Amino acid sequence: MKGLAEHGLDLDMPLDVARAVLCAAVDARAEAIRSRYVTPGATMALVYAAKAAEATALRDDLNPSPERFPLLQASKRDDEPLADVATEVLDAIATTTRVFALVETSRLRTKRKICAAPTVADAVAAMNSEKWLDEV
Repeated sequence: MKGLAEHGLDLDMPLDVARAVLCAAVDARAEAIRSRYVTPGATMALVYAAKAAEATALRDDLNPSPERFPLLQASKRDDEPLADVATEVLDAIATTTRVFALVETSRLRTKRKICAAPTVADAVAAMNSEKWLDEV
């Protein structure tokens, strides 16, 4: 549990400033946890989204043409069927979605507690009260 000083706060600072500092720390923690499950970067997020679209399209395609799925092709190992790659991608998306939902629940709940706190000390206590995914 971090105290006031570890958060760069003191009891005399304005409550709205303390809340902003703590909420930024909450967002940073959520990002750090999420980053353990995906490759960080804006362009990597685009690759993930495009791969997901390809995997979904392949799953629904009755006569798939491999050249329509370049990212899935790039992910193939040796003679692995493209449908297996699509399944792996969709399974990974389902797993990360569950993880991201847990992180988002903690992030939003913590920020609501911080914003409802009547004092700087209560805001810090609110920050420290949440059990995060990396602590369970």
